[in-house]
Amino acid sequence: MERARLHHTARIAKKIAELLSNKPQFNSPIGDIKANILKTKKMISQRGPKIIYNGTNPENDRVKNILHRDTIIIPQENVIIDDKNIQNTNDQIKTMILPEGLHQPGKEIGLISHAPHLRRIARVLNQSKNLPADMKVRLFPVATPQEGKEEYAAMEIM
Repeated sequence: MERARLHHTARIAKKIAELLSNKPQFNSPIGDIKANILKTKKMISQRGPKIIYNGTNPENDRVKNILHRDTIIIPQENVIIDDKNIQNTNDQIKTMILPEGLHQPGKEIGLISHAPHLRRIARVLNQSKNLPADMKVRLFPVATPQEGKEEYAAMEIM
């Protein structure tokens, strides 16, 4: 599920960078995969969003390792890994503070997670009120895999 969230994040970051660049990213021939990755990574670095990742310590460590891979289109400089000791969703939301320079009134904050989890995130966000009220929150749900739908729904209910 974590991999699905990261892929979704990469697709959204690429789309935002394309929109802000006012040009769609045209891919080179299939043989130029490395060139495509570098071109996309540069575009996201220049025009893409900042990504704040605040998982548990093992999740944070995995993301740090993944960002070093040549096949990843998300540039390391666009990712802020929040290394607080996160244990659960309440910790994630209640300790989430926008880093200096990211608070821009009227702009949007995107939250990416699986659809059932976003309901809980939205509820905790409404209770904690720790994100700036002058910024809009946009939810980007990730589809839950068919084989995990029943189990994930039960976990969220508990």
